[in-house]
Amino acid sequence: MSNIKSRWINPKRKKPLYGYWSYVWSADKFVITLDKTDSITGMRKSFSTYNDEPEWGDWKLDRGWERKEIEKLKNQRKNKKGFENG
Repeated sequence: MSNIKSRWINPKRKKPLYGYWSYVWSADKFVITLDKTDSITGMRKSFSTYNDEPEWGDWKLDRGWERKEIEKLKNQRKNKKGFENG
């Protein structure tokens, strides 16, 4: 699973969904794990999609939001390295 938190948006819905995704090469599929939990089991909702992108139905990956998350992680790593060296 990727370390980068992702956001999916749907023009028909007000609230976006948040979670993580990973690509399984051997099965040629994306596995998506949402932050939302199942009301019965209490486990995170997880499913697979066989599209070219980690998207399903009208839910599209918000790439701009994901780039901001990547930049945050890079800055955290830079600050941590500077603190260890300084």
